[in-house]
Amino acid sequence: MNHDALRRSQSMAKALRKALAMRQIDLSAANAHEVVPQQHGISDGNVLKSRFAVLGYHSH
Repeated sequence: MNHDALRRSQSMAKALRKALAMRQIDLSAANAHEVVPQQHGISDGNVLKSRFAVLGYHSH
């Protein structure tokens, strides 16, 4: 897994948690990291990371 894909996935999970917190909805980091791939129609984080790599999101 490349570092850029990891950062993008973590950033999406963090943004999701922040948006929900603003609405008084608590979501654990672990659950956010499960939801992010599902938002993209992907079963889990490992598949999401692979898709980022295929799309060319590589570390420079």
